Amino acid sequence: MLGQIALDEGDIGTSVSHLESASATPGSPQLNSFGPDLILAQRLFAQGEEEAVMQYLEAIGAFWEMDYGAIEKWKNQIENNQTPSFNKSEMF
Repeated sequence: MLGQIALDEGDIGTSVSHLESASATPGSPQLNSFGPDLILAQRLFAQGEEEAVMQYLEAIGAFWEMDYGAIEKWKNQIENNQTPSFNKSEMF
């Protein structure tokens, strides 16, 4: 939420820092299964922060065991100049 507030206030740098902090978790049973919230990543991507989002996806890949290949799909889309949806309901 702090990252989204910073983004709402136009502070992209602080928002990116919060995204990085959020990805530093070792995970939890819930995160390992259902994954993290992706709203801030989606919003930062829309602001042109592709590198920060790619780093976030790399980091969450360390604990999100049941992503059904979504992380790799999103990374490939970014690498191919496409806009990922970050929609978890499309994973199944």
